[in-house]
Amino acid sequence: MDIDYIRVIDSFVETVNTPILVIDDRSYVISSNKAAVDLLGNDFKDRHFYVAIRQPAIINLFENVSGSNEIQKENFYKTVTGVDRTYEVTANYSKELKIVSLSFDDVTDAVQANQMRRDFVANVSHELKSPLTSILGFTETLSGVIESNPSKAKQFLSVMERESLRMSSLIDDLLGLSRVEAAEKQLPTEQVNLGNIMREVMEILTATAAKKNISIEYVQEASDPLIIGDYSQVVQVFTNLLQNAIKYGGDGNKINVIMNSIEYHKVLLKNGYKVIEGNNNARIYAIYRSCINKALIVEADEKEQGVRALLNLGHTFGHAIESLNEYKKNIIHGEAVAIGIRFAVKLSYLEGYISNSDYNKIVDHFN
Repeated sequence: MDIDYIRVIDSFVETVNTPILVIDDRSYVISSNKAAVDLLGNDFKDRHFYVAIRQPAIINLFENVSGSNEIQKENFYKTVTGVDRTYEVTANYSKELKIVSLSFDDVTDAVQANQMRRDFVANVSHELKSPLTSILGFTETLSGVIESNPSKAKQFLSVMERESLRMSSLIDDLLGLSRVEAAEKQLPTEQVNLGNIMREVMEILTATAAKKNISIEYVQEASDPLIIGDYSQVVQVFTNLLQNAIKYGGDGNKINVIMNSIEYHKVLLKNGYKVIEGNNNARIYAIYRSCINKALIVEADEKEQGVRALLNLGHTFGHAIESLNEYKKNIIHGEAVAIGIRFAVKLSYLEGYISNSDYNKIVDHFN
């Protein structure tokens, strides 16, 4: 391409506030404006497009639009100053110049408003039904103990009051939907005790579990984890988790609640050799806790727009290793992913995404 065209393109994209990348037929970025640099965190000019954008959907968008007469669009997800944002990427191919332009329009507010509306429609009946079921269950039980066990009756009344307040809060959320849509999403600032919340939820669902002869026990491994979060949303997550355990756990079984904490990782680091040596109890415990951790991550990020991506750490490298090895059994899937994690961690360290201390901890764990 004539250098004058590149200068014209550079001059144009710098006048636009929307992030823009221009890629040539070699798949190299030949132009990008300041907004794109701010969004992507680096100036990828004269570098391969795949280095700038690593989301498969956008890579596919670029490949599909190249040589096409159609304008195509796809969503791009990026965490900006601690907030997950959604960008609508518009891809356009110029046959004359043999270039592809990508523009990134921030549609986070519109996407969040639509998603909140859909979530309310889908969840409001379920979420209102949960405290109502608890209130009805405790009401039935209360009638049998109100005279014989006044202290127990008082305890039941306390739970019913708390559930009534939670239902009132849900209704307030529903009535305030228009205000939520109009306001910018705010990150929670309050500190909540996950152990206390789980115990509250367990108390609420005790009557429901008892109907299926299921007992629930909170296994206290360490001090209760404290996080910055929204109390009502954490209650909702834990309620859904325990309700599913009661629903699908089978009559007459026992549910053990083990709170995810850094202590588990310390135990795993300390006793990892037992897992490797084949200690059955150690392996069962590691698998069980890993499944619990995965369930909590999936529950918290169903749309895979944030923390859930960590579950895929190392898989891209792992799949490449399996492919190069022609899927021979001398390298099983778990081993390939483990090797892939080592590659991913090393790359993250080299790119400055994790500290030297964290990198060494992970390497020591693998060693």
